[in-house]
Amino acid sequence: IPWGAIDPIPADGATEVGLGVQALSWDAAHPHGATIASYEVYFGEDPNILTMPLLGTTTETTIDSPELVHNKTYYWRVKALVSDSNYVDGVVWSFASEDWGPEITQQPQDTFLAPACTTELTIAAQNKNPEQGGEITYTWYRVAEGDDEQLGTGTSLVTGQVGSYYCVVANDEGSVTSDTVKVTVGLHLVVSQDVGTPQPGDAYYDEDADQLVVTGNGDDIWNAADSFHYVYKQISGDFDLRARVRSMSGGTNDWRKFGVMARQNLTAGSIHSFMCGTATQGMAIQGRRSADSGDNLNVNGNVPPFNTNAWNDTTPYGSSQFWVRLTRVGNVMTGYVSNNGTDWVQYGAVEERSFVDPIYVGLAVTSHNTGELTTARFSDITLNGEDMMALSWDVANVSVNVDPTTGWVSYDDDVVISWEYGDYTPCDADFNVYVTMDMDAPGDPIIVPDGEPMSVTLADAEYDFDHDQTWYYRIDVDSPAGQGTRMGQWMSFDTVKWVPTIIVQPAVQNVVDVPTDVTLVCQVETVADDFADPTSYVWKRVVGEKDGADDGDDDIIFTGTPTFLEADGKRKWDCSVTLTIAGVGDEGNYYCVVENESGTDVSNNALILIKRLVLHYGFESIVGNAVLDSSPSGYDGTLTSVAAGGSPVTGGVVDGMIGKAIKLIGAEDPNTAFIDVGVKPFDLGIQGNNARSVSAWVKVRNPNGGGIFDMGAYVTGQNCSVRTLTLEATGNIDSTRWRIQHWGGADRDFTYVPSFDAWVHFVYTFDGATCKLYANGEKILDSGLTLNTNNDNNVRVGVWQSTVFNGLIDELRMYNYALSPLEVGQLYIEGVGGSICVEDPAFDVTGDCKVDLEDFAIFAASWAESTLVSP
Repeated sequence: IPWGAIDPIPADGATEVGLGVQALSWDAAHPHGATIASYEVYFGEDPNILTMPLLGTTTETTIDSPELVHNKTYYWRVKALVSDSNYVDGVVWSFASEDWGPEITQQPQDTFLAPACTTELTIAAQNKNPEQGGEITYTWYRVAEGDDEQLGTGTSLVTGQVGSYYCVVANDEGSVTSDTVKVTVGLHLVVSQDVGTPQPGDAYYDEDADQLVVTGNGDDIWNAADSFHYVYKQISGDFDLRARVRSMSGGTNDWRKFGVMARQNLTAGSIHSFMCGTATQGMAIQGRRSADSGDNLNVNGNVPPFNTNAWNDTTPYGSSQFWVRLTRVGNVMTGYVSNNGTDWVQYGAVEERSFVDPIYVGLAVTSHNTGELTTARFSDITLNGEDMMALSWDVANVSVNVDPTTGWVSYDDDVVISWEYGDYTPCDADFNVYVTMDMDAPGDPIIVPDGEPMSVTLADAEYDFDHDQTWYYRIDVDSPAGQGTRMGQWMSFDTVKWVPTIIVQPAVQNVVDVPTDVTLVCQVETVADDFADPTSYVWKRVVGEKDGADDGDDDIIFTGTPTFLEADGKRKWDCSVTLTIAGVGDEGNYYCVVENESGTDVSNNALILIKRLVLHYGFESIVGNAVLDSSPSGYDGTLTSVAAGGSPVTGGVVDGMIGKAIKLIGAEDPNTAFIDVGVKPFDLGIQGNNARSVSAWVKVRNPNGGGIFDMGAYVTGQNCSVRTLTLEATGNIDSTRWRIQHWGGADRDFTYVPSFDAWVHFVYTFDGATCKLYANGEKILDSGLTLNTNNDNNVRVGVWQSTVFNGLIDELRMYNYALSPLEVGQLYIEGVGGSICVEDPAFDVTGDCKVDLEDFAIFAASWAESTLVSP
């Protein structure tokens, strides 16, 4: 068992130990059955145990040091003796005395520069002992082959030269060297970081090779693991991200990964989608469906022409002929691969990710082994068709001398456009300013050379500005150092508007009970001049194509004189109208046209619909590919193949529950067809959170996931469908399961028996807050659900997404309000006759679906009976 001197004070490795004589002490660990009799203490500035001088001998566990001076490292050991022949030499300990040298309080930072620009590297330091050390000096160096290049002195250094820099900070008592930082000048901006807790990775743009180089560590991107290096850009909305994988090197794991990724955030565990290559497992589409979970997607292997799993230089997969691509439409993610960057093959199935904008997209590399680094090179990196890594040369703080009250430019004055350098505008830039009223014909630019004031003056005498004009301008940047010109964004300014401007539009839609009065609001604004006051307004209803301000076929509903509201810099006027809506004949798109001496402005359309049956397909016959609508809407549907350009195929019209029904055949033919209603949910008054009902008789032949109807987008809460669930998800075909599909957490699954190969009357209702589902007249589901049906796609019947219903559909009806239980029951009885109890009334003691004297008699017979026992 080890024995001797232990636990020294000052502790081994201690720093900033005081000066002068200090007490050195230790604890004693005695050998078994014996006691340490004395100690020999050796002390000096040399750690060599053989040459370290003896400080003294003691029987205590402490001894005074010699005089300690600053900026020294001291070494000492304690030899413990039981007797002259029984001892241990002890280990060598060390400590450092007070350091009077300088310490850096602010390190220089890595800097990226636009072409021809300079940066200022700065540093700050102080003496560790404010009263000692003397004056601090700073000497800057640039790393070079051989001896580093000394550049200057002081707390800052201005440079525009690419390289690695550091600063030596010194005083009379010592020196310290700063971090080494990089100054990078380029045409591509790389923003990257490690995600998770890998060893540090790195990324840079190789301008000579025109390639992005990404080096990553990390244990994996799979299950709960999320550790890699990521080059990213923050965006919102749909995207199309593409990259060519040039090479992969480093590491040994078969599942090293490198490719394009989209993720919600930069924290480990984020939901994501990842289209990548691997070292030996082929390409893969992967992703995490829910945050901080192992709920993952993985499809990996081969698709032609990538006919090998291993990354090597003899096949398209691994020979710089491998492109990866990831797209987002709504929240639907799709991965692709290509061997030429033009012809793309979808890889794996599409999957939804519940992304909330903004998100992060970019390129990810993991070594799948925390002890190794893997490097991948990428080129041809585009985001929505543009170079994702390109440095933006855009100018900043662009301004025009507009009136701050109106936001307009006076047409009697000169116009001044000014700007400043953006974050990465080249510092040798010449600016080419285009000014035009027609962006397709910009004409010759006004050239503002490097060094000139960054502004242009557009003389009224030359441009002949007039009221109610919109002028467009663009500032292009030309840089000799950047070896090119970058086109700016088109911007615009307006001259004083004499024509009225509509500032409050009528509500785009009103779904109303009849009879009722509907007020359509329209308010306008004019410049504060009597000449610009509006003279009249007229409300029209669209007939065919909208006429707008022109004379045409539209119905003139009302003509009036605007009512003055207030003056606040500009004048505001009311041009609203109240209409009496009595029936279907009053439905339509209404709009307002406001006029003054200078011109007109036209409002958006305001659709008025009454609450009614808005679609009815009885399927008694099909004329060509047309499915006739017998509702007042007249929205005849069109049989449409799921295959683009295909000739639609169905099972035709067959005997149904009431007359005839349509037979849809699901996936039995590549051109299997559904019914495209040809209008959006908005046109029926059932978009967003609006109330609605859908009624249909259905007979399932194959529960393949197809829908009775489908509308909206495939994003959480924005879809609206009732569909079957596939056999793989349900098991027993005799207990076919169904889903109310609002998408995401807004879905509800249910079972109704029998619904396979049996006619069932389903009615779906939504009242703006609660969804109900009736089967054969009885309510089987009642749930509060969110719904915001997207208006991008047409309403469709007999399909969900691209999966066509397999079975019979009869008497499909849609309403723009929620049917009552009584109305639901009446629709069911229409098909089967007899009677039905839709909902059990409260206090129906006899169970005959009504509360009457018989129920009251039973209740009264037990009146005042009690079995209450009390003290």
